[in-house]
Formats: sequence, C-alpha cells, structure tokens
Amino acid sequence: MPAIASSVFIILFLSIKVAMLKKLSKVVFSSLLAASCVTASAVNVQFVTETNYGVSQIYADGVALLTGCGFGFIGSATLSDTPANITTCNHNNGGIMFPFTQAQTPNLPFRLQFAQDGLDPTKLNFGGEFGPSAYNFATLSMPMDANKNVFQYFRFAGSPLYKYSDNPFAYTIPATGQPVYIFNAGGNQTWGEIISPDYTIRVTLTGTTRPMNLYFVNHPDTRNVEFSWGAVNQGDRANVTGYIQVSKTDPSLLPGLTFQTEESAYHQIGRADGDGWSVNVVNDAPGQYLNYGPYTTGLGGGNHSAVFTLQADNVSADNNAIVVLEVNDASTGSVLASRQIRRSEFRGPFTYTDFSVPFTSTAGHSLEFRTRWLGGSYIKQDKVIAR
Repeated sequence: MPAIASSVFIILFLSIKVAMLKKLSKVVFSSLLAASCVTASAVNVQFVTETNYGVSQIYADGVALLTGCGFGFIGSATLSDTPANITTCNHNNGGIMFPFTQAQTPNLPFRLQFAQDGLDPTKLNFGGEFGPSAYNFATLSMPMDANKNVFQYFRFAGSPLYKYSDNPFAYTIPATGQPVYIFNAGGNQTWGEIISPDYTIRVTLTGTTRPMNLYFVNHPDTRNVEFSWGAVNQGDRANVTGYIQVSKTDPSLLPGLTFQTEESAYHQIGRADGDGWSVNVVNDAPGQYLNYGPYTTGLGGGNHSAVFTLQADNVSADNNAIVVLEVNDASTGSVLASRQIRRSEFRGPFTYTDFSVPFTSTAGHSLEFRTRWLGGSYIKQDKVIAR
C-alpha cells in the first residue's frame, strides 16, 4: 500500500523469539509448497524480507501478491489516514518507527524479524515487539497489504467466505475523500486469510502479550488482513509471534456462478427436459451445440474452472467421444480450453456426472461455456458452474 494508505487506521506489531532471528538482515526465501492446510497443490513462493522493515513482497509462481509497504507495523495518534502516521516502512530506521513524512516525532521503538520455518518450508516465521512508548497512539496494528486487483475474498477461523466488496463503510480518507470499508472479525482470532482465485495468504498468530482484534480492510489502494492491538499509551509495550503461509487456493472454497441449462436462451439443438436440456439420436443433428453462452463477464481474470453436469443413457455400448466441452472467450473469439468426453467417463446410465474444464481468462472478457454434441447417445445437461 502506498505510504499513507498502508493499511487504514488499525496498527499492530510483531514479536517472536528474537534470539534465533537476531542475525537476519535482508533475505529472500524460496520454497516449493508441497502441502498446506489450505490445499495440497504445489506453488513456488518467494518472501522478500528486511529486518525492522517487514515483508516487502511475496511472489507466488512469479506473481507479485503484495503492494505498498507489504507486511509491517503502522500506527496513528489520531485515527486518521495521514502522512503523520508512524510506520516501519522506512529503510534503515534504526529500530524506531517514524512518520511517513520522516519527521522525528512521534516515534516508537520496535523490533521486527523473520526466519523461514525449519520444519515447514511453506512458512515464513515472524516476530517483533514495540515499546516502551513515549507517546499515546489511538491505534497500532500489523497489516498485510495485498494487491487489490488480485485478492477478492477473505475468511478466518469458523467463518464463511466473505467478499471485500461487501465490507461496511468505515471512514473517508481526509486528503482524498476516498472511502475505506472495514470488516471487524473481533478478538480472539488466531488466523486470517486473504484469498484470490489462484493464491491464498494466511497470517497466523502463535503468541501475543496483549489481546488483538482482526480486521479485513478494503482500501482504495489495497485489500488486507490486519491484526490490531488498538490504543497504545505511554509506557506500553507488547510483542507477538506468528507465521505467514502462501498456498494455492482450494477452488471448492470459491463461490461459483451457476448457469442452469434449461433456463438458457442459447441452444442450436435439443429441448427442455425436466431439470435440464437434452438431445437424442432421433431428433438432433450431431456437431451442433446443445448449449452455449451465457456471455458472462462476472468471473474476473485469472485461473478458473467450469464444471459441466451431464448424463447419458448408455455408458457401455462403446467408448466413443459423445460431447466436447469448451470454454470460449467471446470477446476475442478464441477457445480457452476444451475437453472431449467419452461414453465410459459417465458414472452410470442416466446418472449426472461432473466434468471439470480448467481455463485462464482475462478480466472483463465475455465467456461462453459450450457443449457440442457429437452424436451416438442421448445427452442431458443440467448446469454449468464456473468459479
């Protein structure tokens, strides 16, 4: 997040077993994610860190996930989003948080260090402390500022999946008049995740000397997960330990766009048939689409999957291909992905079977999910779910 906007008006600090981390300076950690609590899919991760500054960037398969100052501390004496807020986002700060303006007051001593987990290469451990404070601060927090164009969702222990775009209004930035929207997950939370269709970043707390609230902030320049200690008074100090983990997003977590085939206006052949749309060898011509469209722009860019739900009357007569499933970019006229389905791939006669077609799309483009019938069998399609 840019200097001022680093992460709203909430601020917090890190603290870990500093003894084992003392000698760390600036390090780039690389790891291959073999398994995680979020998904078992592999992902190449790089953490770019700097002692007493923060995590300036995280790369997943070469994709930059963070923005602005990334992960660190920020504090405010006034609960305002201004250049007077103190931050760790200044290089060579000597272990003292100064305002974004580089003014010398107010200030706050701190330590912030990182180490790759020795047992789990998917984790980056962090630890830090602040204080004793010579000033009163309305709030101190520890934000992880992620790319607004990449991350759309968040969740925490025991919660459903939430969308950043649904966050309630919180305040307006004084200098710009832009609104900020914040979801308050409350206290006693041990982890929070920011989620994109491709990657998930989880921030987990393993220890703290003061209670914290968890927030998810939809800022004009970033979307974040942010643990906050709230107000800090003169003489206060605290520490915290935890870790950051990056993984592939589990597609089953994401909300899907469901398109009921019998409700579609786009068919070259076939007819409404109960809960779906069907074709048969007597009335329909092979090589045409029993369903196409719906020309949706609702998925956004990135990696997705379309799940087609189909059934056939006979699944054992032969092993011929009977349908081709396609994801088409109608904006460019190009087929993004296709999959040929053979008779033997169905679970049983007249039994709905799900067939997944992975694809990568471009934000704002119009997409079609097409089912081309090759003949030789009765086929009925119930729906397509894209996520």
